[in-house]
Amino acid sequence: KPLDGDSSTTQPENFELNPIGKGSFILNGRSITYDGATDSLEDIVARINSTGTGVYASITPENRLQLDAMRGKDYVIETMADSGGNFLERLGILDADKAYPPPSYVNPPTSIFSGTVTLRPKDSAASRIQISSVIKNNLNAIAAAKGDDLSAPPDGVGDVSRGPGDGGNAILLAALRESNTMEGGTGTYNDFVIGMLGEIGVEAGAAERSQTALDAQITQLKSRREEIQGVSIDEEMINMIKYQRGFEAAARIISTMDQVLQTLIALGR
Repeated sequence: KPLDGDSSTTQPENFELNPIGKGSFILNGRSITYDGATDSLEDIVARINSTGTGVYASITPENRLQLDAMRGKDYVIETMADSGGNFLERLGILDADKAYPPPSYVNPPTSIFSGTVTLRPKDSAASRIQISSVIKNNLNAIAAAKGDDLSAPPDGVGDVSRGPGDGGNAILLAALRESNTMEGGTGTYNDFVIGMLGEIGVEAGAAERSQTALDAQITQLKSRREEIQGVSIDEEMINMIKYQRGFEAAARIISTMDQVLQTLIALGR
């Protein structure tokens, strides 16, 4: 159904009283247009995925828009902002009149874990990963059990326990290894790791071949330099004198032959 709904819709996403309207938003430098009167959330998702933003859009079981950066963008959403509308703001992705990343971001050192900065750390990213302090202080806070979600619409949080021994979330977590959660829902973690290792191998092979070719060029240039630097001036001067003496001898022969010819011509007269 359309984002702005109609008089018959009663779902929480009904924006009839305060419609989203028409507009556009920027995602990784690409403009995505929308019309709340005719476009559904599924239409927006399809438009994002067909525009080549490097971001895979999907809808969660709780009917929420989910954006995941893909390999082509190094798994980073570089830019995101409303443009000519407030779609991202209305969906709770961005604050009013805000953009991602913030234009005034200066990399405060203590803001990563406080939730005030959402940029991916560029250096030592893995070392910045932390476990929630709640879990650190109480291992029983790990939500290993799934429970039954009785909310309408579902909010992804279990409302009723399934009893002792419920390890639904733990099973789902273990199943992530073989689930199509990478590359826009087309590959598993195993596929990603294998592909990444393959790419590293290809790039390493290309780098090794380039290094071998460069080493050969350097060796050739060094040899040529040694040839030029290794010339003996004395030997070259001796060779020049030899060539000079040879030229002088040839000149004398030609001069003698000329005199002989002149004598023969004179005798013939």
